[in-house]
This record gives sequence, C-alpha cells and structure tokens, in this order.
Amino acid sequence: MIQKCIKCKRNFSYVELLFSIWSFCGYKRIECKNCNVALKINNVSRLIIAVLIPLPLLVQTYLFKLGINILVFYLLYLSFIIVLSPLIVRYKLIE
Repeated sequence: MIQKCIKCKRNFSYVELLFSIWSFCGYKRIECKNCNVALKINNVSRLIIAVLIPLPLLVQTYLFKLGINILVFYLLYLSFIIVLSPLIVRYKLIE
C-alpha cells in the first residue's frame, strides 16, 4: 500500500517514497505538495528495514551448503528489499 498524506490524503509517488528511504544522507523527511505537511519514517519501519538488510547473513552457512553463490544471492535480495521498501515503511507527522 502506497503511503498517503495524513492531512489531505494525496498519494505520494513511488519515486518520492523510494528516495526518502534510500538517500545518501539517511532517511529524509517527505513533504506533501498539496498541504505542505512534513512526514518522517516512524521508528518501527526503520527497525524493520534495519533487520531485513543483514538477514541473509544469518543463514549464510546454510546457503553455502546448498551451493548458492552468496554474493549474487545477497545482491538480488538487497535489490528486492529496496524495490519493496516503499510498500513496507510507514510515516508519521513531524510536530
């Protein structure tokens, strides 16, 4: 589910959400163009993303036994997480 503005219910674009999560400076706040409300990613969403990123490293020895190339698997997994992250995170109003 794509995030909506809390005040005016405008849908944020997928690209806006993606760049607010994966910017070089960390998590960026996002502003609604209609009502100028600023939103930031809530702490639970940050925790979920932080746990999902290193998750394959916990099962690395099991993947070696299956003969899967770890680097290729991890790059595919990380790209999957990046693409799905705007659907996972939730935002809260900056007060």
